[in-house]
Amino acid sequence: MGRLRAVSVAGCALLAMGILGAVPAGAANVLNVPGTYPTIQAAIDVSTNGDTVMVAPGTYFENIDFKGKLITVQSAQGPSATTIDGGNLAPVVNFSTAETTAAVLQGFTLQHGNATGAFAYEGAGVHISGASPTVAGNNIVANTSCANGVGISVAFASPVIRDNAIDGNTKQPGCSGQNGGGIYVRGASSAQIIHNSIFNNTTDYGGGISLFAAGTPTLLNNTISGNGAEYAGGGIYAVNQSDANIIQNLITGNRSPVSGAGLYISPPSGTRGALLVSNTIAGNFGGDSGVFLGGFDAQVQLFNNIVAAATSPQPAVLCDTTYSSTPPVFDHNDLFNSAGPATQGSCSVVVGTSGNISADPKFASTGDCHLQSSSPAVDAGNSGAPSLPSTDLDGKPRISGVAVDQGAYEFQQPLVVMMSSVSGAVEGAGFSAVVAHLSGGAGPYTATIAWGDGQTSPGSISIPNANSVSGSHAYSEEGAYTLAVTVTDSTSATASGSTSTSAADAALTVTAASISAVEGAGVSGTVASFTDADPTAAVSDYGANINWGDQTSSAGTVTANGSGGFVVSGSHVYAEEGTYTVTVTVTDAGGASASGTSSASVADAAIALTGAPRFNEHHKTNFTATVATLTDTDPGGVTTDYTGQIAWGDGTASACPSSSCTITVRPSGGFTVIGSHNYQVPIPMAKAMYGGSRTVVRYAKFMP
Repeated sequence: MGRLRAVSVAGCALLAMGILGAVPAGAANVLNVPGTYPTIQAAIDVSTNGDTVMVAPGTYFENIDFKGKLITVQSAQGPSATTIDGGNLAPVVNFSTAETTAAVLQGFTLQHGNATGAFAYEGAGVHISGASPTVAGNNIVANTSCANGVGISVAFASPVIRDNAIDGNTKQPGCSGQNGGGIYVRGASSAQIIHNSIFNNTTDYGGGISLFAAGTPTLLNNTISGNGAEYAGGGIYAVNQSDANIIQNLITGNRSPVSGAGLYISPPSGTRGALLVSNTIAGNFGGDSGVFLGGFDAQVQLFNNIVAAATSPQPAVLCDTTYSSTPPVFDHNDLFNSAGPATQGSCSVVVGTSGNISADPKFASTGDCHLQSSSPAVDAGNSGAPSLPSTDLDGKPRISGVAVDQGAYEFQQPLVVMMSSVSGAVEGAGFSAVVAHLSGGAGPYTATIAWGDGQTSPGSISIPNANSVSGSHAYSEEGAYTLAVTVTDSTSATASGSTSTSAADAALTVTAASISAVEGAGVSGTVASFTDADPTAAVSDYGANINWGDQTSSAGTVTANGSGGFVVSGSHVYAEEGTYTVTVTVTDAGGASASGTSSASVADAAIALTGAPRFNEHHKTNFTATVATLTDTDPGGVTTDYTGQIAWGDGTASACPSSSCTITVRPSGGFTVIGSHNYQVPIPMAKAMYGGSRTVVRYAKFMP
């Protein structure tokens, strides 16, 4: 920046304004003044299109003319160090030979100019006629003349006038009927007047800017303050066909003792009229109104403006009915007068319609037209207004809240992060969730999510879909986590929030295996298999319990099966044959558990009979003898477990147990079958047969 200039005037204070420094030269040649050429004009005269005339610091008493050259004339160190003094002889700078925007004047203080008859009495500081140059980053000050456009005049031209300070330019005493103390635009054109500071200029009509049949000029992001007009339009005067786009300007502290202290707009019939969007027009004083809308003003449109009257009974807006009783278009404006009427004339009833309000805009302080957070103008504008800029007068983003603010400044809502309830996470499985919402700040935004497990990832921000922050993640272990979100806006402001969340234990799936066993004999092997949705699970995470279905249970052994799952093994001895329901329960380190059931089929243990040695008995003699020995592989067998019979070989049999047959325990193991019988006839080769219920048959020979 060449320099910063702060301005304080009645109404709202102006922010410091940056005056552009040198533009990088892409010129074919650089002509140095006074190093190579003694004067600026001498360098211009020998330059060719594309050249740069570079002027060293100093004061140069000249009146320069670009002579149609498409060159850049700029100071080396900005307007605070480099001055061109016109000596009150003629305009300080003249563009009147069809120059285009490629002809650039930048970085000078231009002072003591005068507009003479040779220049149609227009433009004491800068005279532009039939040309469209770029005038940027200059201080245009202390010029005087009986001319229109004491600071800058524009006739039938479309120049770019940006980032200039146009200060203290006044008409000469004794002159009357002049227009445009700061800037005068006449003739069909499309002048662009952007981001200038226009203050303390005086004339008869349009102390700051006068637009006279000016075509379609654009007035954007200018500060127009402290200017005076003897008759009308202290800040801006626009008459005849001047279909101006007056967008986001700060117009404060201007004065006119007759009409339109801030603005005077009077379009002719059949024209579009001015479009005013997002201007702050406050503290302008004198005359009949802050803003005067006359002529055929039904075509004029006002969106999202703040118009605050300086004093009562002066209305904020007066809509004259001399030529039209139809009011202009008012949409979402704040039209305020603290003690008198907000509006008069044809627009007297617009408050309360189409979003128009009349309330104290609650500026930040006396002399500062930024809005307080409690201002009724915050979020009160029409976000769909035509030509709405994407940034405010400070260059900060619109829209900061739920809707655009009224006036030139957008209240910058503080950046706030509001956490959402986050659920649904399961260890080892990816999940996505909206983790937070944001408000305020200035987009675009970036977000970082710290998931609480040492991992972070960028958040995805959806604007304006609830201004949500979402992300995706996979927790490797179940448990509770603190999730934090940090959002950064385009101004590097940050806001954070945190919330608690948890990852559930991954689900287990257990499949029990069928078991075959024999009573009394041990069974050992796989009783179940299972899988875990957690892909990071390890064998050490699990415990297993086997309920064998016979009122006993034991711990199972867990091993990996080599294909991503696990098996449970166990050993058991069933005391009795039968069918049992086996339940295998697996529990992991996170407390999750699952069970599976199957059947265990337990067979009866095998038995064996051994016939007693042959024995002799006498005819008809009762006898008692051991007829067999019994063994059972079931070590738990007892005498009451067995039944059978003895077939004595003579056509008779004895049930066992009975009075004729008993089973006793053998000291050496197994059992003894003892029978009692009385043979009725001799049997040369009798056979005693013991048959048990398990169809085991053994024979013993009986000898007579």
